[in-house]
This record gives sequence, C-alpha cells and structure tokens, in this order.
Amino acid sequence: MKFSVVGNSHVGFFSGTNDMAIGDPKTWRNTKDRNEKFETYPMGAHLCYNLNNKQHPGRRDFENILGRINQSNPLILMYGEIDCRNHLVLQAENMEKSFIYAVHLCIKNYMEFIDWLIKHSRVDPIILWGPHPPMLPGTKFKKGWKKMSNLHFGTYDEVCYIEYLFNNVLAYECEKRDRLVFATLYYRMMEYFMNEEPKFYAPDDFHLSQEMYPYAVEELNNVLGVEI
Repeated sequence: MKFSVVGNSHVGFFSGTNDMAIGDPKTWRNTKDRNEKFETYPMGAHLCYNLNNKQHPGRRDFENILGRINQSNPLILMYGEIDCRNHLVLQAENMEKSFIYAVHLCIKNYMEFIDWLIKHSRVDPIILWGPHPPMLPGTKFKKGWKKMSNLHFGTYDEVCYIEYLFNNVLAYECEKRDRLVFATLYYRMMEYFMNEEPKFYAPDDFHLSQEMYPYAVEELNNVLGVEI
C-alpha cells in the first residue's frame, strides 16, 4: 500500500528523513522523499481555513496536485497545524469569541473543501491528519515561549487547548462522512509529554522527527484496520 501525503511542510514527516520538505517546482513531489510507502507533496504554509476558497492559491495548488497523484492510493491531508499555532487564538481574540467558536469556524471552512474533494475525486480513504502539540515548556525551544512569536500566537497552554479542540471537532466531522478517516498523534504525544520526550522533534524543534514514525504507522494501522 502506498500513500499520497499533501499539505504543509509537516508532510516531510512521512518522507523518511528529518530534512525540511522541498517540493519539486515541476511535479510538486518532495525532493527529500526516501520512504517507499509515501509520496509527499509539500504545498507551503497554506491554511485549512482558506481551502474552501476556489480563488485562493492554496486551493489552486491543491487542485493542481490532485490532478497529478494516483487517486487509487489512500490520501493523507496534513492541514490545520499552522491554523492552530499561528491564527486561531488571535482570531478568537479579534472576534471576541471563544476558542471553540474559532475552531468550529475554521473546520466549517475545511469541511466545505473536503466535501468538494469527496465529490470530485475517487480517492478512498481520505485521511485527515490532525495537528501535533508543540514541544513542552522547559525544553530548549520552549524556554523562550512567549504570547507571540514568528512561530506561534498564543501561550503554550492556549495553543495546546486549541489543538485539542481542533482534533476533537475534526474527528467528529470525519465520523459523519463516508470515505473519511481521522488520525493524529496529538493524544499519544500528550501522554508522553508527562515525561518530556524532546526526541520526538526534528532538529528544528518544530517538525516531528523520525523517532515518532513507528507511532504514526501504528496510528494508521489502527484507524484503517490494516497493516501498512
């Protein structure tokens, strides 16, 4: 079984290396791919919030890739991590609304795009991969954790809570639709974080490292009911 993986730079997790994912300018395929089970396609820092907008570059890029991938392969979509880490806390504050309100609004847009994808492709299953938590405070990267930086907006607890809400709502939406499967390492990692496991992050302290790959395979085996 071979998977197509489309999304932001976090698709590189399935490439078999800890290198930053770099898409080929002609094919979109990650030039760093080394894992024969996964073909990864990094689209840049696009938000799931914008994918329902047919005029948005992220949507146009996705439609381009959709025409290139083998639609007989299962498709993993990796979106939402940037929404949670950079935007949803700020959006909730700007709207003077709750975090759950901002999350529902974001996922509403995302699912409009997913409903379009279900209708206009023959991919089955479509796996929506939920975001993972940021590194635990007190580790090297998080010693400088502030309310706002170039990598996040929100306190550590706020971002973790946003991701918790996002994953729960996304899982619920997947249950309501055929051909959709939800997967994430969020819950597994939060359990491990009680004992601090920085080895699960790549050298940039941001993306996941290959140390976490066996757990991703286990997650896919569980949600798909097959051995990949």
